[in-house]
Amino acid sequence: MVGAQDFTAIFNGKNLSGWQAEYKKVDVRDGVIQLGSGNGWLRTERVLTDFVVKLDVRVKDRKTSAGLFVRAWPAFSDTRTPINGYQLRLLAEEDASALDEWKRVEVECVASTVRIRINGTTVFTSDAIRVGQGHLALWSKGGTGQFRNIDIKEMPPALDDAVGIFKVGNGVSSPRVIRDPKPRYTAEAIRERVKGTVQLSGIVLPDGTVTDIVVQRSLDVKYGLDYQAISTVTQWRFEPGTLNGMPVPVRILIELAFNPGP
Repeated sequence: MVGAQDFTAIFNGKNLSGWQAEYKKVDVRDGVIQLGSGNGWLRTERVLTDFVVKLDVRVKDRKTSAGLFVRAWPAFSDTRTPINGYQLRLLAEEDASALDEWKRVEVECVASTVRIRINGTTVFTSDAIRVGQGHLALWSKGGTGQFRNIDIKEMPPALDDAVGIFKVGNGVSSPRVIRDPKPRYTAEAIRERVKGTVQLSGIVLPDGTVTDIVVQRSLDVKYGLDYQAISTVTQWRFEPGTLNGMPVPVRILIELAFNPGP
């Protein structure tokens, strides 16, 4: 159980220090983030891995929905919505009971699992999270979403010797890539001639998909190449590693090279 003393505030109630608005009208009034019009989001400046976040959420009319993105990355293309982000709807426009009433929300995002509790009741659970890290972000649609009292408890990422996760060797075979689309360069990175290698770690599951993807050695956050590397590896497929002939989850390292050419 996570105690209240383990949480720290990531919204100071006065301004958006530590946050970045993307294509979204945002204001702070009376200790409340007012998330207005625009097809965008308000994200943390830092990338997060495993965490529990607690916050108050409110909508004022039936036309408005509000929620979070977890493990999301900015889009470096024509779209204004996050790439590889998991969108969680906390308050829906059809929920009449939510109107003009603050709801206390807790979102736990650990390894491949996300769990939502509203006013102490678990309302949603999924174990299908495939990206190991990303930004936490607030969103609203149809009207103004209000957020306050945002506190977070970060947890250390899973260790390489986590129970049930194998390393190559000692009878465990290495997963073999069977589909590996190449990463896309962002226009900004090409313009700035950014080149080099992003190193990622991930777990190849028995079904050949990759989860728990984490940047181990960064190349470029500013122009989006780290983000593109993660986005690409989520699309890779493997012949899984095996132990005694049976598929098992195996942690691997992946390096993706970026070179803009001559």
